[in-house]
Amino acid sequence: MTTSNQIEFTKELVIERYKFIQDKQKHLDSILHTNIGMIIKLLIALFGLAVTGLLLYKKTPEVISPKDLVILFQLSSLLTSFVSAFFLLMTISNIFAWFGYRKDEVNLLEQFGGSFRREMPQKRSFYTWQETGFIVTLIIILFACYITWARSAEFVHYLIQ
Repeated sequence: MTTSNQIEFTKELVIERYKFIQDKQKHLDSILHTNIGMIIKLLIALFGLAVTGLLLYKKTPEVISPKDLVILFQLSSLLTSFVSAFFLLMTISNIFAWFGYRKDEVNLLEQFGGSFRREMPQKRSFYTWQETGFIVTLIIILFACYITWARSAEFVHYLIQ
């Protein structure tokens, strides 16, 4: 292989690697939006289930008992907790993967990018990421689920009065 062929082949590999890195970063961003949509759907479904149980009790209390409503609230909060914890761990994992791809991008551009450079993100930019808001939201949901699970009997008693 001649030197010019090696240089051309190296350029093509660098370009393909850069495209791969960019594609993976876009994929990680799209996963976040998918996860947000899924958690919203879950919360709407479980909220609808709880409201339906309460309305059924109010309309025909012989069909469903307050004890059943407590179990419904507890199971709904447990399911939401498990799903939220899963999404929390997955989001943290995606952040680490994104940092890995960003590091690869920075190294690649440093080595072959000429005057075009990228830097690793600053710690202060962490506050502007959508992932940060999603993580905070998931932590709040987990906290609310724990309170709902622990005090579901009190909630049901208050709601059926």
